[in-house]
Amino acid sequence: MISKKLLRICPICGNGIGEILYTQKFSFPTENHLPKHYDVICCNTCGFVFADSSATQKEYDIYYEQLSKYENEATASGTGISSYDAERLNQTAREIKKFLPNKSAKILDVGAANGGLLLALRKLGYNSLTGMDPSPTCIHKMQSQGLKAVIGGIFSEVQINERFDCIVLSHVLEHLYDVRGGIKNLMSLLKDGGILYIEVPDAALYSQYFIVPFYYFDCEHINHFDESSIRNLLGLFGGTALEAQSKEILVSKNHSYPTLGVFYKKNDRAASSPILDFTVKQSVLKHIQQSLATEQGKEFEKLEKNAMPIIIFGAGQYTQRLLADTNLKRCNIIAFVDNDSKKQGLKLENIKIESKEILRDFNGSVVIASAMHSQEILEEIRAMNVQNSVIII
Repeated sequence: MISKKLLRICPICGNGIGEILYTQKFSFPTENHLPKHYDVICCNTCGFVFADSSATQKEYDIYYEQLSKYENEATASGTGISSYDAERLNQTAREIKKFLPNKSAKILDVGAANGGLLLALRKLGYNSLTGMDPSPTCIHKMQSQGLKAVIGGIFSEVQINERFDCIVLSHVLEHLYDVRGGIKNLMSLLKDGGILYIEVPDAALYSQYFIVPFYYFDCEHINHFDESSIRNLLGLFGGTALEAQSKEILVSKNHSYPTLGVFYKKNDRAASSPILDFTVKQSVLKHIQQSLATEQGKEFEKLEKNAMPIIIFGAGQYTQRLLADTNLKRCNIIAFVDNDSKKQGLKLENIKIESKEILRDFNGSVVIASAMHSQEILEEIRAMNVQNSVIII
């Protein structure tokens, strides 16, 4: 392994030297101006694993404002539309209830998307709920459902004059460039004795939940937490970690996903220094080995050699990695298809991203490139009475 001076200091301990575990490349749609590669780094001082991205927090904020998939109910998690997403949100609401018995407690959900978790909390009787999200569409959706909603994010110039009994940060922290700055801002909104609930992917379990090659390295998830690293982070602010629970959530018909939920209480307990832990490093290295052991290239070589016209259904992170890391981009791609309306009209490798309606007049093969939802997409295609040959990669 090679160590380097970091572009981005360790988000937890501030160390400027780290070990390169892998270099991930991407091919982005035209409007995505984030870096097209980053090194996956393990901090030499505390063991935290993260993306050494050359972007800034402001650039990530712009990305989520302009290209957010979370406002589209057809493609986003956190809406509660699908049965498995609804169960995840209901489970989280029940867990919050254990630490927050007062139904009039003020609760803020940061990165609330369309308000699925807030609706689940409302069903449990909570009556002082606020959602915050950078997407105007998400804000309008929450308000249309009778929820209080504030446009903005953790780093926005948002004027909130109230303090909260509970702040929820569910599947947000892994997206933040400035992790410590984000937690510091939230602490200023949390009452003394208040509860902070953080839920993130559990990076200690990546190798046990292999989905597709390099699935856990994308342009959005730039921090890889486990219980130790969350405790190291929260320890910088004092307070007390109340409970940490690793859990499995169903995210599609055929795939589960490892997550970690941590409850923290704000109090005057003294801050503590991070403790060195390499658990996530070992998990990530196993995930890299599993990814390198796959043989996707053979299928792409066949497609390239035959030069058959194909449409790729899926223009998300999985496809963006494949276009950068394999010879998929040398195949005869006529178009990309994606259900995310934010992507439609953009271009990947100078090829337009279309809606699925283009499939009705297409005579070639359809290549499904979706890490989680390939079977659902196949059913969607057949429901359109599109009988083209289908290849799932």
